[in-house]
Amino acid sequence: MKLKHSAAVLACAILCLNSTGCSLFQTEPAPVQEPAPQPLKIDGSSFVPPPPTQESSTQKTDEDSLVMSLALRDTERGKRAAQDMDLTKFWRLMVRYSKVSGRNITPKSLPATHKLLVITWRTARLAAVAADKHYPRKRPWVDFLAEDETCRPDLKASAASEDSFASSFTTRIWSVALALSAVLPSRSDAIVREAVEITTNRWICGLAWKSDVEAGRVLGSAVYSQLSGEPKYQELLRKARAELLASH
Repeated sequence: MKLKHSAAVLACAILCLNSTGCSLFQTEPAPVQEPAPQPLKIDGSSFVPPPPTQESSTQKTDEDSLVMSLALRDTERGKRAAQDMDLTKFWRLMVRYSKVSGRNITPKSLPATHKLLVITWRTARLAAVAADKHYPRKRPWVDFLAEDETCRPDLKASAASEDSFASSFTTRIWSVALALSAVLPSRSDAIVREAVEITTNRWICGLAWKSDVEAGRVLGSAVYSQLSGEPKYQELLRKARAELLASH
């Protein structure tokens, strides 16, 4: 009896495999993934002046600032600077900005806000790459203070593979801070202060010149300004504001 029953089940299974209407073995369809937001293409070189020349007073300030930063490396500020260099990862920046904003900025908790900041980050990255290509400038240790291992020697090789003006790290950190401040004005002062410290830590760490960081802030501001004029981005801003208001 068991043998006949097994044979019947097998026959049914074979018929199912040849039938589009049979529900046996069918699984629930995977949820449709929303396409990732596409960044706006911005030529970053249009918004920043050329980097300082070798004989300029700005270059001298850059060199003096780098030498001064060496004394900070073993202090608490230097240790924070070293930790902040890991904020090149978007999700790590969201953890940091979640703390300062008092909101849990994740795709699950605040999807509209998270989407807004993702598009800002990606646009800022492209804008900074365009500026880097247009204004090639070597990292501080290439032509000056070659013995400096920076506060993160493990990141020197990857940093050296890219030019430093304007600072892509700073451009991303800064533009995202402006976007978050716009949709959460009650925490804007704290968010911008945090962005100032994080980006300043880039030159304290020795991974960029001081003027690279300053140019990155200018470019980050330009990126946010350009995005804010786009209707689709304006809609993202409205949704994020509404979401954050509803979350508290």
